[in-house]
Amino acid sequence: FGPDVVTVRDVVPGNRGVLPILEVVRACPSLHTLVLRGCGIQSISVDWIVHCVVDHPNLTTLDLRDNKVSDLGMRSLIHLASKNPRMVSIQVDSMTTSTMQHGELSSALSTNLGTRANTLPPLLST
Repeated sequence: FGPDVVTVRDVVPGNRGVLPILEVVRACPSLHTLVLRGCGIQSISVDWIVHCVVDHPNLTTLDLRDNKVSDLGMRSLIHLASKNPRMVSIQVDSMTTSTMQHGELSSALSTNLGTRANTLPPLLST
């Protein structure tokens, strides 16, 4: 067991400082939300995050707003969304990346959300 949500916000561990946080993520299979806002994350950290969570059993939400995620980092996030069907929300700032890549990411997440909706049990009616 472990936490459902891990939030690290406005602390600047930088690229290498993300590694201990990812160890916590690996140790928490029940985690569904990872918030790393304003942590000084750049493309190399995004690659490490994606590598850590691509096969995570329950993670559905990743918040990387207020970081300097480049187009290279966005490619990694698109890869994550396409390889992990559980991911339905990945949040990044639009000012540092291209509109086309945001469209690709949104498309992959929409596919995942549609897949999830089709696999959820039907609601019981009374």
